[in-house]
Amino acid sequence: MTLVGALGGSEDTKVKDFLQSLLADKSLNLKIRQKATEMYGNGYSGQDKLMTLVAAKKLPAELDTTAQKALLKAWRSDVKLKAMAFYNKGQSNTTLAPVGTLVRLTGNAGNGETIFTNVCSSCHRVNNDGTNFGPDLSEIGAKYGKEGLYQNILNPDAGIAFGYDGYLIKTKDGNQLLGYISAETKEDLSVKGMGGTITKIKKSDVVSKKPYEHSLMPTGLLSTMKQQDAVDLIEYVSSLKKKS
Repeated sequence: MTLVGALGGSEDTKVKDFLQSLLADKSLNLKIRQKATEMYGNGYSGQDKLMTLVAAKKLPAELDTTAQKALLKAWRSDVKLKAMAFYNKGQSNTTLAPVGTLVRLTGNAGNGETIFTNVCSSCHRVNNDGTNFGPDLSEIGAKYGKEGLYQNILNPDAGIAFGYDGYLIKTKDGNQLLGYISAETKEDLSVKGMGGTITKIKKSDVVSKKPYEHSLMPTGLLSTMKQQDAVDLIEYVSSLKKKS
């Protein structure tokens, strides 16, 4: 299980093929196959690959719930929208009230914390809990009011935090990496990808390195929730302030 988890940070085609063979092997323990499914869907190319497998109905039925959770939390907006359309099966997404109305609603911060843990902690940390990938949100409620929080989540492209500009990197072996440049030397690049995994690559292996035109935070996040859950989430996040 630990080995399977360690492979999740790789975008290498051979690693993805190996993970696909694991998830398809019904002789293995289901938990191992579920972990392989989760790791298969990690990263820029992995999200595409998992969505393609699901859409083609080639994923074993017992792994559908694992794949659904991963794809509905995808940070690539195009993949997330495909997943929403696929799993909603024609049902319309949540239509939220205008932000001016939402900010006047009172939510349940306790439920909001649960939603944050399930949806947001794969990228963000609060008081050292969660994943060190996106900005730390331990005191975000002191920086933004509810209106600002709604706007940042609904339109993440409008305000990308300093130091969190994404890059799409293609390598000679055909792999793609999407993430932040966490370190750089004359010879190497270190790229922090989804889940906080850092991949080190040789600059000589890089074919192209282009700024990613969007925020690495997915759009449409709130549209996957019931309105009350969205209100609860904002109630919790707005409460995150420096402890006295």
